Amino acid sequence: MVELKSESFYLKQGINQLSNTFIKTSKTDWQDQDAKQAVVATGNFPKGNYTLCTRLIEHANDRELANPCRNATVGDLIKRQGDKSKYKNISAYGSASVDFMYNDPKPVFTELPNSYVRIEAEQGLSVYSFPIAGQFRYTTEKTNYKRDVDMFTLAFDRSRFERNVKELILRKVIEAQLKKVKLNEEDLRTLTEYENLESKVKSAALQKVDQEIQRISSELKSLAQEKVTDATSKQKAALQKKYNQLLEQKRKFDQLKNRYIQLKSTYDKWITSGRLEELKKMAYDPPQFDDPKQMLSLLKQYGAYTGMNKFLFNIKELSIGTAFPVYSPLTLNGTQIFGANFEWNPGIFYIAASGGKVQSAVSQSVDSSFAKFEQKMAGLRLGIGRIYSNFVSMNIVRFWDIDSSISTGAYQELYPEQSWVGSTDFQLSFGKNRIVEFGGELAGNYNNGNRYDTLSYPSQNLKSPELDRI
Repeated sequence: MVELKSESFYLKQGINQLSNTFIKTSKTDWQDQDAKQAVVATGNFPKGNYTLCTRLIEHANDRELANPCRNATVGDLIKRQGDKSKYKNISAYGSASVDFMYNDPKPVFTELPNSYVRIEAEQGLSVYSFPIAGQFRYTTEKTNYKRDVDMFTLAFDRSRFERNVKELILRKVIEAQLKKVKLNEEDLRTLTEYENLESKVKSAALQKVDQEIQRISSELKSLAQEKVTDATSKQKAALQKKYNQLLEQKRKFDQLKNRYIQLKSTYDKWITSGRLEELKKMAYDPPQFDDPKQMLSLLKQYGAYTGMNKFLFNIKELSIGTAFPVYSPLTLNGTQIFGANFEWNPGIFYIAASGGKVQSAVSQSVDSSFAKFEQKMAGLRLGIGRIYSNFVSMNIVRFWDIDSSISTGAYQELYPEQSWVGSTDFQLSFGKNRIVEFGGELAGNYNNGNRYDTLSYPSQNLKSPELDRI
């Protein structure tokens, strides 16, 4: 039905979340135009069962790394009046999977165990238009020095909320369209009849009928002058039958032509009075949902930008547990944390805050080459403008190690560190569909390295017996 190709992207070490903020579509090839129209109009495919497949290709050599597929079911998007609407009440949705991998012999140059089990679940609950999504992953892939592979997230389901909003807008649009059609039903029927008759009257079929009538009429006159035989009688009867059929067709064409002349007079009057332009404006134009600004405009137009819809529309991210905050390319760009992430963009103001654990500790007793402190982070982003359109923002992020997370000896070579990263970035876009877009970022990093700051440990080392003998 449709094939999408993304731009090239880099996978970071560890777990990567392939979200729409990370993966950008570079090409869309539609094979089914009806499905395309449905997606443009409603934001989803028509009702039915679908198979979604993804191919992960290595950019350097076009080698296929993975090709997972999953089944999905799309239900009715429009709820008729009187039906029990899931959108207004409570509905559950989601999927789950269990994967088992066994390798024999064990592949070389890999950190994965010989065999492992991975259990994943994505469950959602929509309560009176407030969708909550939960993601869970448990895997035996973790090792003593690779621990942060499990995941648990409880978050505001932004994509589900946008789908609910699209359904709401679509219902409003169709209701308004039906009212306009009902008020102008007679004139619209007349216009449709005129346009259909215009194509028939101007078709070449009518001219061919006239030519065929003249030809058969000439043949009948010629046969009338010949001697009557069984063969000429049969030929004359067949021609006469066809001649009568063509006359009947011409009579019907003449009726259509006379009706067309009547409607043409009305059509010309509509052009002069401006009525034709009014009727053509009533043609159904599917709303554009791919631009958040257009969606916001439609919500306000139909009086739906109030209450819960208004509050939730401005929330870009609200998650607890495993999160992947995205601020800017030079500060936070999808780093996995276990904590909380929040983004809010009411009006022209934008605020984002996140904090949590970046990595778990690995003690030196496990493997001194992989030893590391538990690391945490806290970030804040403040801006002016719409984050999906034109904005300017300031970002600050701090990372620091927890020195008590692992035990260290007197002659340790591993020290807890911390760093600060700050930046300001902007984006400007022009055109209805953001045809022209550019932006930039200026960032700086302050890193004081060792949090012990060389004040106590080195001074003790200088008094050691080993140094006294030098």
